[in-house]
Amino acid sequence: MIRSALVVFTLLGFASGTAVDTANPAINQIVRDALKDYSENHESTYMKLTALLEGEQDHGVYRVRLLAEPTVCSISQKKDTSEVQKCKIDRKQDTLLCSGTITPEKHVQDLSCAEQVFV
Repeated sequence: MIRSALVVFTLLGFASGTAVDTANPAINQIVRDALKDYSENHESTYMKLTALLEGEQDHGVYRVRLLAEPTVCSISQKKDTSEVQKCKIDRKQDTLLCSGTITPEKHVQDLSCAEQVFV
């Protein structure tokens, strides 16, 4: 009885969400938009998506793990008063490993990012 319960648990997985295709351009755009929103809350550090490692979706909420590069952006004004944003990758910081949830319909993201540590 216990063995069959463990087999079912293993087959169904730990989460109730469904896996997303990390190569899907629509999913990548959702993640890029979320990183843009995340970046706007962190002053001049902008996060550029390097790779979406994995994701799952459950009732409109995406749980993701991704790699991102911090960039430093400068905003300059042209004569026509439109903002032009130029970004350079900040080589002082390594690629960050980020994980958390994204709710695209509400423009809410709960991501935490840290430098990768390889042992």
